[in-house]
Amino acid sequence: MTYKHAYLAPYRENFERLLDDKTFRIEIVHFSVSEDNPAIEEQHRAGVLPILMRILYGKMQIKTGSKSTGAKHANMRKSIVLRFLAACQQVELKTFIDLIFTPFHHFLSDDPFTKVKQLMRDIDYHAVIPLKRQISVLNTLDMIFSRLGARIESYLPEMFQITICLASICVQALEDRTKVAPRYVNVLKNIRGLCLNRILQFFTSFDKYPFTAADLDAVFEVAVWPQLPRIAFESAYNPSVLLKLFQLWSENPRFHALLGKHHADNPGLTPLAYVFQLLSAKNVSAGVLGAVMGIVERLLAEEERSEEEEEEEEGSKLPPLEVNHCLDVNVAAKAAGFDVATLGFGQPARAGDGAHIRHQSSTTFASSVELDSRR
Repeated sequence: MTYKHAYLAPYRENFERLLDDKTFRIEIVHFSVSEDNPAIEEQHRAGVLPILMRILYGKMQIKTGSKSTGAKHANMRKSIVLRFLAACQQVELKTFIDLIFTPFHHFLSDDPFTKVKQLMRDIDYHAVIPLKRQISVLNTLDMIFSRLGARIESYLPEMFQITICLASICVQALEDRTKVAPRYVNVLKNIRGLCLNRILQFFTSFDKYPFTAADLDAVFEVAVWPQLPRIAFESAYNPSVLLKLFQLWSENPRFHALLGKHHADNPGLTPLAYVFQLLSAKNVSAGVLGAVMGIVERLLAEEERSEEEEEEEEGSKLPPLEVNHCLDVNVAAKAAGFDVATLGFGQPARAGDGAHIRHQSSTTFASSVELDSRR
């Protein structure tokens, strides 16, 4: 590395200590880029930071030691680097973000739903991004979401689309298992799980994100419809990632409409239809039953809110989401053979029945706990 530019020369020793594995961890602590205590002069930041970003990106990619030890050290370096980058301004992160995601830029599109459909239709198994690289970028996204938070707001559309596109390829590959070597099936299942967790994390951390109807259609295409028929099996003992996503949606009135979204070709296929089936499924644990009843409780609470409460919140509300193929949650529940206001116990709904319903919910939950204790 040369230091011909005047803005680089003062930081030669800093860069050399960062490049040396023996002094990297000490130097990254002292070489502060925060605005309160900067080690880089303001007039040098525009030239120095892109170089610094490339060094840090390179350090993140190095694996040393055995397979497990090398991965552990790499994850530790990623964590250290991202904690360091949290002190940077949003615009200063561009070089670093580009280095990570440029290999995935062919996934970006103005219409994410059309893009995932195209990827699933035209998948070329000989040209798929290496699975190890997919796992690496999904793990990196986890750390970026956790460590950088509000600093990455302008890069969220890119990260969202990359996540759902990776999920679309994985889902299609698992559907076409006869075309996939058996040794890759479990790896693909792992990638699918990582994608679902990143989608859950995205909705959790960025609940004010301006999702479009196409964004939401894409999420359902890769994360909901393929997994929904298996939710009773996968959530028998512990809530699956998909059920956790439905729980999250129930906690935020902005996302309630998503629970009533139905498949374009089947109005009866909705998240609520399968969630309610868990109430009558055999061998469902008390924890899962509690999660389902929690969803119902929150939907009931939203139904019972007074006009005064709604008016008080009106000024702070975000614009409602535009959701294609959407039923009212009560209609969606009834289409599945349940009434939200009765939990499917067969009693007619009446105004103010919420407390009665909650009592019945608690009784059912207690029975399930007792059954669990006898197993």
